[in-house]
Amino acid sequence: MLFLKNGSLFYIKEIMTFLYAQLLIVEELERQEQLNAVRILRRRLRDGQNAFDIPENEFRRNFRLNKEACRDLINAIDAHLGHGRYASRRRNIFKVFSSLR
Repeated sequence: MLFLKNGSLFYIKEIMTFLYAQLLIVEELERQEQLNAVRILRRRLRDGQNAFDIPENEFRRNFRLNKEACRDLINAIDAHLGHGRYASRRRNIFKVFSSLR
């Protein structure tokens, strides 16, 4: 690069800066896409999908326990959770999930 004139060297630096900026934009878009996918998954779970139906690795990422340990935890503390007028086992499961988050 030393043999290039100053104008050409400046032009190459401009191109490299532009390409780096484009790379950062693409990385940010990919990160936003992944976040949106996670948000959609969480919304589906919140809206009534059975959390135990998601893949094991996603389950662990969301709740920090594997499915078996989570089931054991729910069964162990279900009797101690409130069973008020509108309470149900399903609501108790959501209480456990939200606590694990």
